[in-house]
Formats: sequence, structure tokens, C-alpha cells
Amino acid sequence: MFPWKPALFAAAITAHPAQSCNLKHVLEFSIEDGHAIIFLNDVYYRKFVGPDENVLGFAEWNIQGENRVHIRFEGDQSAMFQIRSACAGGFENQAASSKADLSGGGEVAFSVHLTKPGNPMFEALEPGGPDGLAAAYDAFRDTVLARDAQAVLSALQLVIDRSVEGGLDRDALVAHLIHAVTEGIFDLPENSTFYPAADGRIFQRLTDGYDVALTSRYKYDGSAWTQPLGTYWARIDGEWSIILN
Repeated sequence: MFPWKPALFAAAITAHPAQSCNLKHVLEFSIEDGHAIIFLNDVYYRKFVGPDENVLGFAEWNIQGENRVHIRFEGDQSAMFQIRSACAGGFENQAASSKADLSGGGEVAFSVHLTKPGNPMFEALEPGGPDGLAAAYDAFRDTVLARDAQAVLSALQLVIDRSVEGGLDRDALVAHLIHAVTEGIFDLPENSTFYPAADGRIFQRLTDGYDVALTSRYKYDGSAWTQPLGTYWARIDGEWSIILN
């Protein structure tokens, strides 16, 4: 997937929250060109294309204890990545816990120690193989391409429920998904496959360049949107389920 042989840097962080401190961790980065692909605990997290400067929190795929943030950068110019850890709201006054500067492509891995419980759903998933996953994905893709909004919403029920628990408005989210399915333009690359992560706890449908395999481009309320569909899968109670778009 990445034929070039980059230099590899590694840094370790052990964060111990002070009393009355809700310690948070973020990844800050700046890339001038190329792209950066970010993984958390072996799970694909985001892909950013330069030029870009951004701050990324970690709400998904984290566990209590050691968490590995792994970044693959491919580009001709420089890129900076750093972890910043601070009490909530205090990042602007907190020096970076660890930092790496890359030029011309490279990789960096940070280790972040979380003392509080991580994502409960991720921690509860059990490792396993992909038996039956291809058929489940094909059935979901067919409902999307058939623009069967109700069937898609049913397949995405866990995603919707978790999003609402995270603070999103259910009606607004459902309206977006309905527009994405019924009115969107679908992008469906031919070279996608499932990549296992976290010892088979999660399977991710991605291209060999780590782009999402199925997206819908649509307009809603005067703005243009892109909605991934059916990217992250896991076996829950013996059945394949979409756990995140």
C-alpha cells in the first residue's frame, strides 16, 4: 500500500491528570503538500491533503491505557505533527508533549497513555475473522445504490444512535442521510477492499490509497456535503453491523 520506505520516528507520552483536571489529548499538524494518513490503535482515522493545518481529537478507537497514534506522511515538502495534552480548555497555554518534523515523506508514531476508560463500544468488541462480511457489505451497497433510504437508515441505526449520544441532533442527521441516499451522486471506487484492524475487531472498507470506498456528494440547505457510507464494520451479537460511516 505504501511502497516507499520512509524514516520512522517514535515518541512516548505518559499523561497523568492533576486533581480536578479533565485531561484531553489532541494531535496538531501542518502539512504543506502531499497527504497525511492517521491511524489510532491500528484503525484508520482520517486522511488530510495539503496544504492543511488542523487539530484532531480522538473520540473513537481509544482504550484505557496505551494508545498508539500512527501517521504516514507522503509529500515533497515539510510537515509537522505534535501531541498536546492539557486540561480541557487549556491547550493554547500548553507546550507540546511530543513533536516530529518530517520532510519528503515519513512516518511518526506517538504513544498516549489514557488513565480514564476509553470508548466503551471499541473496548467491548471481540477479535474475529471476516466470514460473511462481504455479503453483508454487498447487501448494504445495493440498498444505497437503489436509493432505498429506509433500508439504509435501518442499516445505520447504530451509527445514528451513537451520533445522537455524542450530541448530534437526530432529526438533522436523518435528514442529511436521506438527502445523501435519495439525491446524492455516489462515488464508488473499484479498488476497495476490507482492511482488518485491532486484531480483527474492526473491518474498514477503503481503497488502497486509504480513501473511503463509498461516498455520496449532495446539496442540502444551500451547501455542498460529502457523506461516507458504511466504512467501519464489526460483529455485534453475532451479526455484522456498521459502527461508523
